[in-house]
Amino acid sequence: MELAELFEMEKQVQAKEYEKKLAELEKQLEIGSVGDSKWACEMLGIKTFAKIKELVLYPFRNELEGEIVFFSDTQGIPWRFNKYKFRHWVDENFKRIEWK
Repeated sequence: MELAELFEMEKQVQAKEYEKKLAELEKQLEIGSVGDSKWACEMLGIKTFAKIKELVLYPFRNELEGEIVFFSDTQGIPWRFNKYKFRHWVDENFKRIEWK
């Protein structure tokens, strides 16, 4: 094995460690923070909030309402998401969501 190959391997290991640390820091930033409908669209990669309601929020309302999502039934009062808990819930329940 050449020296250049060893340097490349070390570089890849460091990059993976950096990505892991960055993910952990991002997770810590989300603990206790609140997102809105725009954040939910960005997080799920879905363009419209109406589609998120259809695919995720209304079908699983009993599980999400309260600690994870504030469901607004009044116009002008925004929906709110506990970022950390919602992301965790999506990760744990990804297979249950019918992504149409």
